[in-house]
Amino acid sequence: MKKSNGGTTNNVADKPGFKSYIDILLDLEETDASFTEERMRGEVNTIILAGQETVATTLFFCFLTLGDHKDVQEKMVKEIKQVMGEEKCDVTKEHLSMMPYCEAVINETMRLYPPAPTVMRYADRDVKLDSCTIIKGTNVALDFWSMGRSEKEWGQDALEFKPERWLPPNPPRSTPVAFSLGKRACIGKKYAIHVLKTILIHCIRDYEIIAEPNENLEFKVDIALRTISGHLIQVKRRQ
Repeated sequence: MKKSNGGTTNNVADKPGFKSYIDILLDLEETDASFTEERMRGEVNTIILAGQETVATTLFFCFLTLGDHKDVQEKMVKEIKQVMGEEKCDVTKEHLSMMPYCEAVINETMRLYPPAPTVMRYADRDVKLDSCTIIKGTNVALDFWSMGRSEKEWGQDALEFKPERWLPPNPPRSTPVAFSLGKRACIGKKYAIHVLKTILIHCIRDYEIIAEPNENLEFKVDIALRTISGHLIQVKRRQ
């Protein structure tokens, strides 16, 4: 992969202050001998899979849950109007920071429907837990699906969709466990939340979402969590 004519790959990237993701990778290839074409392909594949597929999957489940919870949807509409007014303007960074309920909806959706239900981790040292010790060299599967639905962690209403559990005074944590935690947490979680909030605000402001009851959903795990039945969504323009 090379730049054409010794410059950037397209005219848009020639604008001052702007570089596309590919341009940044091509610059790294020229300045860092360890940044091979194989590594570049890996970076691009990661962005496509982890940065787009998971966001699209989460957005789909947000629509499903909002469509089955009209009261939650109306609270979102109320928050949007309080922050942005009745005018149809673009969503800004300032708007996003003023919409905690919208973010709570996303967090609660990811708690119940993590786009990646499990992740693998390699133990590089012995890890002592309350009930056992994970021996160095062990591959461990973390079950985000079960963690998000644990009554021990979330209470007797663990299976209920309640965005309010993410709001003050006692939110459980700053981000859902679906982003993972610690040193290996998702580096794109803030970007993902901003993208999800922006899309949801535009959609919910203009359209009413109607969906089947979520208890009828059936799932499979493909590249990400998928539904195989019970996921009909209808869309109506708001008056």
